[in-house]
This record gives sequence, C-alpha cells and structure tokens, in this order.
Amino acid sequence: MMRNVAAGVLEVVAGWIDDSISAPALQHFLKQQLSLKRRRDGTFGSPLLRKAADYAAQAGVVEQHARAESISLRSALPSRDMCAQWVLTPEQDRIVRWKGVWPDTGEYMLALYMDGDLEQHSEWLEMILRHVEVRRREALCQLPDGSPSGQNLTRSQVAYLFSRIAVDRKDMRFLNAGMKLNDWSFHRRQRLTALEGEWLLVAVAGVEVALKGYRE
Repeated sequence: MMRNVAAGVLEVVAGWIDDSISAPALQHFLKQQLSLKRRRDGTFGSPLLRKAADYAAQAGVVEQHARAESISLRSALPSRDMCAQWVLTPEQDRIVRWKGVWPDTGEYMLALYMDGDLEQHSEWLEMILRHVEVRRREALCQLPDGSPSGQNLTRSQVAYLFSRIAVDRKDMRFLNAGMKLNDWSFHRRQRLTALEGEWLLVAVAGVEVALKGYRE
C-alpha cells in the first residue's frame, strides 16, 4: 500500500517537472515578443503590452525604455459596479467546481484585487489555488460544462493574479502555481488570440518580477 502511495506521489511530481519550461526559454519568448510588438517609436499599442514591457524591464529581461508614469490594467477589467454584481451572483457561492470556474472569473478576481476588495473573499484564492494544483492542465476550464473555451485567457489572468499575491503574502505556493499556468499556456502559444497572447506576456513578466523579488 505504501509503495503504491509513494509511486502516486512521484508520478504527480514528475508530471509537474516534465512539462516545465526553462526560465531562459520563457525570458527569450518574452523578450522576442515584446521586440516584435514594439512600434517604431518604441511604444506599445495597448496597456497590456505596456505593462508587460514595464514588468520585463523591472525583472531585467529587457532594457528600460521611456514609460508612462503609471501603467494600470484596471481600465481593461470590469468596473467596480460590475464586480459588486458579480460577487452577488448565486454561482459565486462555489466559485470553483471540479470541472473549472465560471466564465470571466480571472478578470473579475483581478479587478477585485486591484480595488482592494479581494481580501473579503480570500477563501476563493485558496479554492482556485487548490483547483490548479489538483486539476493541473485541466484547471480553469469554463463552467457549466467544463469547456476549454476561455481557458487560455483565464489561465494568464489567474497566473498574473497569483504572481501579485505571491509578492504581497510572501507565499511561494501562489508563485509556483502561477509559473505552472504560464508553462501550460506557453505550450499553446501558437494558438492564442491576440488578446490571449498579450495577457500571457503580462503573466510571464509578472512572474519574472515576483521571482526577482524572491531572489533578492
């Protein structure tokens, strides 16, 4: 019995390791994509790309370019009033189920975090973290039917959120989970929409900044 349990644990650990992407590969991807998307005047066309570039510079992945005084993603997320309605939606009583999460969970959770309202629902963070740890590649599919549609966007948004939570709480569990979400998204990078691709860059750059903080 103990041998079977140990074998099961080793299988899970091996699975997390086998599909990992090396740090240099992710940094090269981030640097390459930002170079391709930078305009001739050195600027970027969306807040997401500007934020990714800003984080990449903070992490030392790319050179620091002139940037806006404040680069916020808040305007790209649901309004505070929309968040208040979302929190009251009956389905949010169980924000995570075995098959996945409700559509737009990533962007609403990020908006709550940026507004300083997420601590009121901190149990949701633990639920999503556990869901990612258990379901791994199948995590964050869209309810009610577990569709993979929307999974790419939610993955990157949650990975970015986890990178911020890891820094705020000094909790490596969230950073590890964010890294794994980015690894799995990286495998799909050729099939991402433009918006999904930009969010992936934000997530990868956000994790790089968090990792730098842990190293220092």
